[in-house]
Amino acid sequence: LQVIRPSSGPGLCIFGSTMAFALALLAAATYGSPGALAIYLPGLAPNEYEEGAVVELKVNKLSSVKNPVPFGYYTLPHCQPEEGIHVKIENLGEHLSGDLIQNSPYKIRMLEAVECKKLCTQPLTEKLKEKYRQMIEDEYLVNFLVDGLPAATRYKQADADLKYMDGFLLG
Repeated sequence: LQVIRPSSGPGLCIFGSTMAFALALLAAATYGSPGALAIYLPGLAPNEYEEGAVVELKVNKLSSVKNPVPFGYYTLPHCQPEEGIHVKIENLGEHLSGDLIQNSPYKIRMLEAVECKKLCTQPLTEKLKEKYRQMIEDEYLVNFLVDGLPAATRYKQADADLKYMDGFLLG
C-alpha cells in the first residue's frame, strides 16, 4: 500500500472498491496526513484493451450461503485449460479471504462477438451427477473474475430495486 503525499493542497483520490475505500481511509489516518492526494493498491490499476485483445477470465472457489464449506472450481469436472490448471494468487488479501483463483479455458477477446461454442464434453458418472445435484441443492455459486472484477448476477425481488449477487448459481 502506497500513500502519495502532495507537496501542497488538501485532497484524497481513491480508486477501487469499498474495501479499497476503507483501506484508503485507514492509510490516510495512519499516515497522519489530511493532504494525501492518492493511494495505490496493487491489483487495482485499470487496464485498457485494444479491440481483439485477450481479456483474462479466471475462476474462483465455489461458495454457498447454505453450506460454509467452499470448494475449488475444478472439484467438479469442469472443462480445464489446455495448458493445465495454475493457481493465480496475486495478493495477500486473496489468500487471507480463502480465494482459490485459477486460470480457465475460456477465451474472451475485447469487442469480439462470438456465438455460443462448445468448450468440451465431460462424461458424468452417477457419483458425479449426485455431487452436482447436491451442490445445486446447496445453492453453490460459481465465481468468475473477468479482468479482476467479479462476475455477478442481477435480479429483482418483488417491489424492490435491482440487486446484484456475486457469482451465479451452479447448474
